[in-house]
Amino acid sequence: MTRLVGYAYSKELIESADLLPSNKLRASRVHGLVCAFGLDSKCTIIPPVEITSRDLTKYHHRDYVTFLQTAEERDELLSASSGSEHEEKSDEETESSRPTKRTKYGLEYDCPVFSGLWTYIQQVAGASVACAEFLIDNHPSDVYGESSVPVAINWTGGRHHARKMSSSGFCYVNDAVLAIIRLRTKYDKVMYIDLDLHHGDGVEAAFASSKKVLTVSVHRYDRGFFPGTGSANDRGKGMGEGYAVNIPTDRGLSDSSFVSLFDSRIEELKKWFGPDAVVVTCGCDGLTRDKHKEWNLTFKGFDRVVKSVLDWHVPTILLGGGGYHHLDAARCWTYLTATAIGDDSRHHWQEIPDHNYLSEYSKDMFEFWVDEHYGKMKDENLQSTAAGGQSEKTANEDKV
Repeated sequence: MTRLVGYAYSKELIESADLLPSNKLRASRVHGLVCAFGLDSKCTIIPPVEITSRDLTKYHHRDYVTFLQTAEERDELLSASSGSEHEEKSDEETESSRPTKRTKYGLEYDCPVFSGLWTYIQQVAGASVACAEFLIDNHPSDVYGESSVPVAINWTGGRHHARKMSSSGFCYVNDAVLAIIRLRTKYDKVMYIDLDLHHGDGVEAAFASSKKVLTVSVHRYDRGFFPGTGSANDRGKGMGEGYAVNIPTDRGLSDSSFVSLFDSRIEELKKWFGPDAVVVTCGCDGLTRDKHKEWNLTFKGFDRVVKSVLDWHVPTILLGGGGYHHLDAARCWTYLTATAIGDDSRHHWQEIPDHNYLSEYSKDMFEFWVDEHYGKMKDENLQSTAAGGQSEKTANEDKV
């Protein structure tokens, strides 16, 4: 069975995603490497759909969306008025009320208002919704029979922490939730898999009461570790109880442990749930060189897991997410783009091809793979048994 692969792209999408304060210029590095390997030409380009404030309210609260839409203007007014002691202010828009509203909506600290915010929101959300529409428009039984399954990619997406009425964790609107809502106009059951280092709390919260969306999150879990949710005991609520699955891990998660968790838990969940469509957030802040330094993953670990999902032959969306070593994020998501296409040449990549950002790879001698990608952090998710240390098991069995 072949795959029809769509790739979300427009110049405005990349330029606006480059503005995100937590990941400035990352989007252009990712897209640049995808193009350097010629992978974009092997995909159907998916331009973002035009997203309106009304579209965003299919999940997010209207008041929050309205504030986001005018946040830049409000921020400029606040800056301008701060030097004037005698400017008249309305009861609704006093100097003191604006910071209070920003706090209410989470638009401080890790989610500051920035120039181009509204365009960024429209582009990233529009790209993920466009990916959902690509799956719907190319549904195998409707278009290609059973010979081709659609896969759509949006590496600027995966903003999985955003809540219904607030931003959180560098995420302003939850494009993954909006994509799932769009998918459910065609597909009865959608499975969401989150591979980011951090718990996919925003997506889980959105569908916590639904038995039509199964959310599965593999993440680092510890006291004080953001966002502080995602215990194995968190299983959804009401009719959705049992349809939220959390797989918390300790430090040092390795490729072998990552794959083992997928094979032993997620494969079984897929068989039980029987999804009609799948959405995967491929946050790569668990890579060895990421600044968090919590997991010990390589591109090959992600490749193995994502390939296994694609081998289900179910319409699938691949989203980005975290990833703060920008050149390794570019490597990882380029590798996964090749995985989706079925380009086996990825296994033999050695040098970074010439492109606009080639000089930035000089510290790695322009190599795709470097020794530092294979970390030596102890995998605390494994321990030898007393019987000769020949078998391994998960250290905290209540976690996984």
